[in-house]
Amino acid sequence: MEFQEHARCTTCGADHGNAFMPPIGDLDQYGHALAEPFGSTLFQFVRCTKCATVYLQDPVMQSEIHRYYEGEYHCYKSYAERGVVFRLLSRLLLRSKLNFIRRHMPSSSKRILDYGCGSGTWLEMIKNAQTGYELVGTDIVPEQIARVRELGIEAHVTREDGLAAAVPAGSVGLVHMFHVIEHIPDPIEALRKIAQILPPGGVIFGQTPNFASWDRALFGRYWSQWHAPRHLTIYTPDSLRQQAIKAGLEVLEIRNSAVSATNWANSLLKAWTISRKRPYQPGTGMAYPALTLAFLPLTLLQSLVSRTSSIDFIFRKAV
Repeated sequence: MEFQEHARCTTCGADHGNAFMPPIGDLDQYGHALAEPFGSTLFQFVRCTKCATVYLQDPVMQSEIHRYYEGEYHCYKSYAERGVVFRLLSRLLLRSKLNFIRRHMPSSSKRILDYGCGSGTWLEMIKNAQTGYELVGTDIVPEQIARVRELGIEAHVTREDGLAAAVPAGSVGLVHMFHVIEHIPDPIEALRKIAQILPPGGVIFGQTPNFASWDRALFGRYWSQWHAPRHLTIYTPDSLRQQAIKAGLEVLEIRNSAVSATNWANSLLKAWTISRKRPYQPGTGMAYPALTLAFLPLTLLQSLVSRTSSIDFIFRKAV
């Protein structure tokens, strides 16, 4: 069964990348019992020899990628399901997000789109905060969109090609895009299409894993942010900036993220679990919350002198 296709660099389109680590498979990521040949297939990340972007060389065809999102993909879990520590951290993050939205939302719109909303965790939290914002979500998984609609929030099953039909042009003041851009086959074109639904001055606020981080270099194939074959591009600040500029957007900021403490915890647990030949499930285990708290000081130091394993980005449509 043929279910993979050859990919070019997502930044410059070049067709030559150098492998810098052994191939990895889904068992390295989640231990899923996927049907064959999906469960045992290995995937190779390469670094473009022209622009240094890191991308998946032979990704799963988009017609088949849904197989890797079925079931309990951990990113769909709400913070209520992740324990007391993460419920507390989520409230702090929500406060930070709302402060950002108030500062950057253009006066012409009060509408927020969560692009790649999953089960609607952040949309639900914003709604419960009674901010008065109009909320809408999009995702490619129908089951997740059904959950969002059950929350009384407008939601659409769509990829970037169908976005214009689902959301009117210029109607969304801010697009929330956390841990989504790395999943998109053509991120530059996706950013262009997202820009069409923004008014002048509208903002894209997102987060993505950072290849140029201490923990990626330390943990190698056990780094928690590979997520092959779901992640198609692993960014650095430079490759992220290049793509935004090519999409015609202004880059306001690319900054470190304190949530990277969770990546340190997951990477350590992943290395420990796989070395003992056990299936790895991110964000689980009694030690995970404690390790996340323990890595917060290191993440703070990392943010001051280097780059954290997740980076926030702020792009703006020109006024």
